[in-house]
Amino acid sequence: MAPNVSVSLTPHQEAFVEPLISSGRYHDVSDVVRAGLRLLKEKEAQRQAAMGQIEGAVAEGLASGPPSEFDGIEAIIAKAEAENAAERDQVGLGCGENSWDELGGLLMENQRHTALD
Repeated sequence: MAPNVSVSLTPHQEAFVEPLISSGRYHDVSDVVRAGLRLLKEKEAQRQAAMGQIEGAVAEGLASGPPSEFDGIEAIIAKAEAENAAERDQVGLGCGENSWDELGGLLMENQRHTALD
């Protein structure tokens, strides 16, 4: 059995604990402290798990070797534009400056058909 431990509370902590006890939610200060320690234990377990994930990610990054050459922002933009163009082609929109007008027209046509049904 664990030895009895004395805990000193600040006036602010006492003011917090008193209503918890007087409401019957907790039997005494020891119950409140035990509940707090349970929460602290859960929080510590979450922190340890997060640290383990971080350590794993760092180890994975280090094991992957040196970083590859950065292609530059232009290459990233070109790739995104190509993907957007492919998506527009799938829905039948052109790539010109009237693409938004075409999309608006398709949406209006769809609304007219929906209203007629």
